[in-house]
Amino acid sequence: MTQQLASVTSFKEIAERLCAFPDADKLVSLVSHFVGAWAMTNRQNVPLDQILQMVRSRGMAFLRPGLHPPLDPTVAGILDAIPGFGYQIVNGYLAWHFSNTDQGYIPHVLGSAEFRNIEAEILLKHPATFTDIETIIS
Repeated sequence: MTQQLASVTSFKEIAERLCAFPDADKLVSLVSHFVGAWAMTNRQNVPLDQILQMVRSRGMAFLRPGLHPPLDPTVAGILDAIPGFGYQIVNGYLAWHFSNTDQGYIPHVLGSAEFRNIEAEILLKHPATFTDIETIIS
């Protein structure tokens, strides 16, 4: 996959359009999930929409979503109050950073069951420091 992405520009461009975060490792993972979904069809001639649904149904992290709900305002207020912690919504995912020392993404799209569980934990624990929030988002 890595070689294919590196050597075929059009293939990489299409993969980047599907990937919320087009880092090399996330592109390889996303393409691998598509290949796996296609293999599950016994490599038959199936519509791309069907393969896309298979990838989405498996909860593939970093697949660019369609529309997504906003971040819960109470959760946003809690995150905004943590000193040195910042975040933004990028293609439906919450990307975060702490000062200049740490950064990452929550690998679940806003509105997904997994992301709602993280929001619920933030509301329950009300983290006030990076150490507190790190245990929830890592």
